[in-house]
Amino acid sequence: MGRISVQTSEETYIGLIDEGQYIGRCETMVEVNKKDGTGTQLETHFKVQWNDKDVSLVRFTPLMGPGVGFTREVLDGLGVKYEEGKDARGNTYLEFDSDDCLNKECMIDVTHQSYNGQIRNSVGKITRLR
Repeated sequence: MGRISVQTSEETYIGLIDEGQYIGRCETMVEVNKKDGTGTQLETHFKVQWNDKDVSLVRFTPLMGPGVGFTREVLDGLGVKYEEGKDARGNTYLEFDSDDCLNKECMIDVTHQSYNGQIRNSVGKITRLR
């Protein structure tokens, strides 16, 4: 078995932060299976600063179909180029290189949302920094 190293010097806060606008940096972007098994979606992780802490935020967006506009918003906010097309069934899809998104910054609107009886941070609108 190979050696595994874990960096522990940088802590990331995962609790509730104040609602508002934050400058976020894209840390990771991966395609993941939807929990309901109906396809895949894009999982984008951002890091923002709040009260001198690194805070991790995540946004899930569709990769195909009517909700693809949310993914388009993320890509536009990060200033990443993409191509748009339609599959044989007429579903809209986007093609882009997720590596182009890494370490790009954008403005993120953070709100609070209730989920399963808990209040959580919610990544709202994402816009490009000017």
